[in-house]
Amino acid sequence: MIKTTYIYDVDGVVFDSNLNKIQAYHELLLPLGPQDKVNALVENFRLNFGKTRRWHMEFAADLLGNNVNIDLLTDNYGKKMEAMVHPLIQINARRIKELSGENPIFVSGSSKAELDILLPKHFVCDQRNIFGSPDKKSFVLSRLKELMPNETLLYFGDSIADIEACDVAGIDCVALHGFSAHSKRLKELANKKNLLCIENLEFFNEH
Repeated sequence: MIKTTYIYDVDGVVFDSNLNKIQAYHELLLPLGPQDKVNALVENFRLNFGKTRRWHMEFAADLLGNNVNIDLLTDNYGKKMEAMVHPLIQINARRIKELSGENPIFVSGSSKAELDILLPKHFVCDQRNIFGSPDKKSFVLSRLKELMPNETLLYFGDSIADIEACDVAGIDCVALHGFSAHSKRLKELANKKNLLCIENLEFFNEH
């Protein structure tokens, strides 16, 4: 019997943090450009959750111009996120522990350095099982597939980018729309690809 290993996104899956991310990004960019460009960047940010933090900062710097320092932008965004409270999605956290024990594998677009601090507050995490920016999600998932050739990998994500990363890596994905920043689009894409799309992990039955 082939073992199934579950892998989890973080924002919108473990933490209800997507609105925090949008607020922090908006505050970060507001002093750096006109309102119309900032609004366009924030919307692009929302629609591309799941991509690495570095990707978003490079995209913003390219559009804003004015020699925006990408490293400084990334650091300042991280400080804003660290200062915020990210509510735990209790129903998902409990189910993650039921499915994967206290040491699950997390693959996120958020900063690994921040995840290494945040996740062990709720899980008995081995930092080797925590993956995040600057590593691309599709790269990490592809690598995990190579390292576990005799197992079936199943990723739980809440964004379009999560589905796309799983397509690149060649692994299955379950879409969780309950705390997604673009729930409607996520459900539409999941339906188009015939993927399981559920509100939260309480509705996932591994059998």
